Amino acid sequence: MKSYKINKSDFYYLLGVITYIVFLYIRNPEILKFGRFFAEEGSIFWSYSLGHNFFETLLFVDIMAGYYSFNTNIQIALTKLFDIKYGPLLTTWTSLLISILPSFLYYKLNHNKIENSKRILVSFILLTLPSLNFLEIFANSINSKTFLGVSTFIILIYGLEAKNNKFFENLILFVAFLSSYYSLIMLPAFLLKYFVDKNSNILTSISIGAFAGFIQLNVLIFSINNRFLYEDKFQNKESYIYLLEIIKRSVSINFFGERFFTYNIFELISVCMFISFVCFLIYKNYFSFKRYYLVISCFLLQLFLLNFGQIGNNFNQRYAVVISTIAFFSIIRYFEEVKVKKWVLLVYLLISISFFSFQQSTYFIDCSEFCYSWFQQIEDARNNNIVSYTHWPLGEGEAYWTTNVNNPKINPSPLQKEILGDDYFKLANVTMLDIVKSNFEFYFK
Repeated sequence: MKSYKINKSDFYYLLGVITYIVFLYIRNPEILKFGRFFAEEGSIFWSYSLGHNFFETLLFVDIMAGYYSFNTNIQIALTKLFDIKYGPLLTTWTSLLISILPSFLYYKLNHNKIENSKRILVSFILLTLPSLNFLEIFANSINSKTFLGVSTFIILIYGLEAKNNKFFENLILFVAFLSSYYSLIMLPAFLLKYFVDKNSNILTSISIGAFAGFIQLNVLIFSINNRFLYEDKFQNKESYIYLLEIIKRSVSINFFGERFFTYNIFELISVCMFISFVCFLIYKNYFSFKRYYLVISCFLLQLFLLNFGQIGNNFNQRYAVVISTIAFFSIIRYFEEVKVKKWVLLVYLLISISFFSFQQSTYFIDCSEFCYSWFQQIEDARNNNIVSYTHWPLGEGEAYWTTNVNNPKINPSPLQKEILGDDYFKLANVTMLDIVKSNFEFYFK
């Protein structure tokens, strides 16, 4: 019998991933040991699932968001297969695995394309990159769509070539395109790649994107027609000023980390460094349309998405993830192309690791004085000591996101209830089938 031997590169990469997970566990033992539903993940998606079956949960739509979040539905639906005690553990750990997906895809799709040591180092950087490690997006399904967006970008650049990977890559794209707009907004870049590279393998992905676009468009139309969206979505955020903020901070986050990247001086330094880098590429004739056109096009598409679709006027937290990581790929592409000392990548890896200790706050990570572990909540609920489950973030001792123990229904935040109106339970308990039917009746009655 032929025995399988793991090669040296795979061993080093696997060891690095395990070390990374162990580090996260040491930093965040409460989250990874007991699990935690996060905000709408618990009070809306999980609350909805308690009163509906597996299939209905898969089709649920949070109409206030204006998009279908398929990955959240899948992760929440899977909790129905296990005891309620382990639900948050399942969403937490599956979200953690999704967060590793960009690194894994880069490592997998560049096999025999890039020098192994360089491939491993860049893959490790994609585990520790500051823009991929905001506290707010850590290990929860409602923010896993940002990692799916980065994964879509990596598949676009490096994937859709080998036949044995196509099913896996298109499966990821299917879920990603149906999970908000971070991935779907890059569909024009898939079309561009098809016309530039003449790669027929990409047609399946484009078809998946077109189907997802139809689904997401239906949700958007339904939310707009019923005035369920937040008022500041699709509003221009002070024109060019906000655009400049996105560009500056999408660069500075990966140089100065979550805690410092919004400082004006660091923004200025980052932009100067980035402009100098671009000038260097042009001067040395390293800049070519073939190598950078997908990075540039995806960055511009994400810029458009954030300018017109983000809630609020500050480029921060979950909004900073995809576009900032894409911006950093302009540097990664350079290191792939030229011969460079490995210590340069190693030094940056160590710098990015150090930013784990310099987060903006500990609010989304540490179990504070208001901590109420999920296992304890389950025990208290079974002993009739509490009337509601409490989800994170907790606030300063007063629960903000909750689920009624005996009569579980979706429970949006006060702001969301105000937007939905008095009949928010009825209006928010809709599925994708309800939305498509309502749109059809609206336009063809």
